[in-house]
Amino acid sequence: MGKPEIILLDEVVEKLDNMEILLYRKEYFGFLDSSIAYVRAIRDTIYSIPDLKHAKTHNPKYGEWFVRHKPNRQTTYYITFSRKENRYLIKDIISNHEEEYLEVVGRK
Repeated sequence: MGKPEIILLDEVVEKLDNMEILLYRKEYFGFLDSSIAYVRAIRDTIYSIPDLKHAKTHNPKYGEWFVRHKPNRQTTYYITFSRKENRYLIKDIISNHEEEYLEVVGRK
């Protein structure tokens, strides 16, 4: 079947790039390098998706599947995607601090 192909929508790449700066500017991290490392861990999860447990999204407008990335006790990121054979199209990344996350996981 070959090596899995991970494709990120441009919007996802932009969101991750902006997150590095935003988290630093809002002083979630004292050093820019720490913010970059935090986002790098999210990217690592994205590229590990083929090996992770997938769950169905509640609303397919975000993609049919999601995986969780939980960097700390307060925050969980939901990485949404569609899959066709061995190709994964990453459609969004939503944190539990955003209202949209309920549309992904389907619980209140």
